[in-house]
Amino acid sequence: MSPNERRHTIPGMIRAVPITAAINTICRNVERLQGIRILLGK
Repeated sequence: MSPNERRHTIPGMIRAVPITAAINTICRNVERLQGIRILLGK
């Protein structure tokens, strides 16, 4: 799969995901980033 094809399929996949599920994954990623930041801050 070429980078161009990938660029088109990813937005399609995101659109297929229910908005609530997308929000949940974003929240989970934010929590993970905050956890990493806390660990690095020590």
